[in-house]
Amino acid sequence: MNADRVLTARNAAHFGAAASYGSWDHADSAATALEQPETRLDVVIHHLSEVCLLRDLYPHTHPATNGAVR
Repeated sequence: MNADRVLTARNAAHFGAAASYGSWDHADSAATALEQPETRLDVVIHHLSEVCLLRDLYPHTHPATNGAVR
């Protein structure tokens, strides 16, 4: 599964069905429009932080492979 599909699946799990132009709840003010990407960005940062943590921990839990992945 590629990264776009993973993020789409996680986004749908957290926020409902994947967004499309027709189904998007368009902002009624500039302030709301600025909040929408911030909310999504926080979710992406959270998940990428988890990925980084796992990449850092893997070599310590699999020393025989020195962290190498097949």
